[in-house]
Amino acid sequence: MPRESRENLDSNFVHVLVQGINREFILNKNEYIEKYLHLLKTKKKNLCIYIISYCIMNNHIHLLIYYNNLNDLSKYMQKVNTAFAKYYNQTLGRVGFVFRDRYKTEPILNERHLINCIKYIHNNPVKANIVNRCDEYTYSSYKDFLCENKINEIYIETGVNIDINSIIEQSNTEYFIDIDENIEMKMDIGIINFCKKENLHIYKLYEDRDICKKIIKFLKEEYKITYVNMMKRFDIPRGTFNGLID
Repeated sequence: MPRESRENLDSNFVHVLVQGINREFILNKNEYIEKYLHLLKTKKKNLCIYIISYCIMNNHIHLLIYYNNLNDLSKYMQKVNTAFAKYYNQTLGRVGFVFRDRYKTEPILNERHLINCIKYIHNNPVKANIVNRCDEYTYSSYKDFLCENKINEIYIETGVNIDINSIIEQSNTEYFIDIDENIEMKMDIGIINFCKKENLHIYKLYEDRDICKKIIKFLKEEYKITYVNMMKRFDIPRGTFNGLID
């Protein structure tokens, strides 16, 4: 007899979104991603925090966390992000903020919501056209879910019993959660793919007029981004922008 889904979960499950300041690609090197992963693992000491799933992209991080009290969650995210910001600034010889505002959170309401959040997080690299399948991406927890131990760990830590098949199945995405980032994420994905296609660094986008024209055309044709959103993203005055699309 199939197991019934739990209609409601307690509020201790939360989807966390962390993003680079000005949507900068603060995690564009493997060493930066590995540093953030290391901090996620080591800063849990003496805190009741359990990471159910994660995915680290070039300019943002998705986490699904189970916590016992809100103070632990706040302390944990502060420790992780403060330590990474210090490391990042020292490495690049820069000063100032590294992350955009405070991290965002979204409570998980029921078991279906939980499962689709896990799937949504793991599907980020596929959605960004970085890989074709979730298991091809190195910096997510997807491969952990292919091992029965991960499912057992979740049950031990949270009391929720998850069907592994519901996680591996990538269809039925209508309930995947998002956090007010549709246009921004779509544009960031377009920028990443443009830089890969042209084999150039993101900073070059702002230095060469011809490259600016090319990426504007690329985002318009391939991702249907409006000129208004592009002006806001690149902080280009209307007069200057009009000169790039003539």
